Amino acid sequence: MKIQSLDYEVECNEDKGLYLLESDSAAGKTRLYHILDEMRRRGEPVAAYSYFDYEKEVPLSKISEDSVIVLIDRYDMFPGKLNDLIESFRHKALVLVDNKRSGSGIMNNADGDAEITMFK
Repeated sequence: MKIQSLDYEVECNEDKGLYLLESDSAAGKTRLYHILDEMRRRGEPVAAYSYFDYEKEVPLSKISEDSVIVLIDRYDMFPGKLNDLIESFRHKALVLVDNKRSGSGIMNNADGDAEITMFK
């Protein structure tokens, strides 16, 4: 799957499903959040939601039903709060969840071989 915008290109070698991102710090997950959010504002069918959005009470309508990529950043800061949303998207979009703690109650499709590449 590849999404291109004016300044960015995001490519992933996986299909629809739910993928938990590794918890390594400085791996680019929050950077990906910002890129996807910018692409969303430019009209691309992607979405990004974070703990900071949750704290600011940004409505979940920020995540369009047409999104083909959905990133939930820092899910470990508000576990369980978006499980219904994640479940509703996991069969129709590529859902990426940054979860630094285990025991979130969400099931992962990933087999450890998923790659996400960002270009500017």
